[in-house]
Amino acid sequence: MNIFIILLIIIIIAFILSGYVLYMNSNIFIKFLAVILIFISIYGIFAEKLLLPFLNVAAYPPSLIPYEMHPPNTNYSIDVNFNAPDGTKIIYWAADENKNNRNYIYNNPKDAYGNYNNSGVAIVNNGMAKIRFKCPNRYKVPSGMTINKHIHYRIAYPNNPILSSVMTTYISC
Repeated sequence: MNIFIILLIIIIIAFILSGYVLYMNSNIFIKFLAVILIFISIYGIFAEKLLLPFLNVAAYPPSLIPYEMHPPNTNYSIDVNFNAPDGTKIIYWAADENKNNRNYIYNNPKDAYGNYNNSGVAIVNNGMAKIRFKCPNRYKVPSGMTINKHIHYRIAYPNNPILSSVMTTYISC
């Protein structure tokens, strides 16, 4: 069983037990702890970055990020506004394109992203960055949910080794 499912089960059990204790126990201190555990459980259910910490900020040497690049033979682009200085790099990636079937749904993220061939680096100029890529297909996540077409990106500010957290823009193409 994957770690996400296990953590989700633990959080749900903690939530249910806390509710039971809150209802059944007359000790005010135990009730106080139960309320705190309920809030922690609710936060854990909705805090994506708690269960997926790799989505948070990350350190990466700026000199290793290429100046500008995009996949060959791109068929789609979006202009994205950024409140960032000129020269800021936008590192982006999307699921692979299935040329034979635009409605194809990959079974999992690993298959969808493959070798990350549908990725690149865009440069902010006058508050805008043009992100060029091949139209990605959708994919399923372990919960069975299908994720619509989207692109992920991180912002790499000039002379700063800290990359932003992962951001996502949903697209239609």
